[in-house]
Amino acid sequence: MVKKIIMFMFIGILFITFYEYQKPIMNSGEAMISAVDCINNPPDKMGIFADNIEIETIPNENIYTYLSQQDGFYNKLMNKQKWEINLKYGDKAPTVVINAYSGKCINVYGPVN
Repeated sequence: MVKKIIMFMFIGILFITFYEYQKPIMNSGEAMISAVDCINNPPDKMGIFADNIEIETIPNENIYTYLSQQDGFYNKLMNKQKWEINLKYGDKAPTVVINAYSGKCINVYGPVN
């Protein structure tokens, strides 16, 4: 009986680990929309002012997306990814870093104002 419980727990942990490792990543279009949303409604912890831009006003040649691995031992072990989106509009060129799975804003850097 104890062996069955241990085996069941082991298989459950194994499934969770495989799901975390192979979690689906948002595509570059969704990442661009999340980046513009992060610029328009930045989290308070970022310390930047909101900028009212629309994705349609930025030409495609002024949007650069990079998919890279997140820092940290656990993130590298579990293959966690992040999107870095560089948006060039007007005299501004911020780079927005978002979580590749949820679209949550991680960081904004570069010339924002």
